[in-house]
Amino acid sequence: MPDFPKVQSPVLMFHGLDDQALLAGGLNGTWNWVEKDFTLVTIPGAGHFLQQDASDLVSATVVDWLRCLPLGAADATNALDAG
Repeated sequence: MPDFPKVQSPVLMFHGLDDQALLAGGLNGTWNWVEKDFTLVTIPGAGHFLQQDASDLVSATVVDWLRCLPLGAADATNALDAG
């Protein structure tokens, strides 16, 4: 397998625990590909389309996560304030 560089930015990843396309075991080691902070949110009762199955939770989590990013990611948080 080629030696790919690690992701150099913080990552927020969601996974619906009822997902039949990507089983929970498929997440194993995902964090090994990320150099910066890696946040994994698993959602019981949500499937592959968790942005629809748990839309309020996903939206609120994304907003909170973006607001907590370090100052170097200010462009992302400023976009939230402008919207």
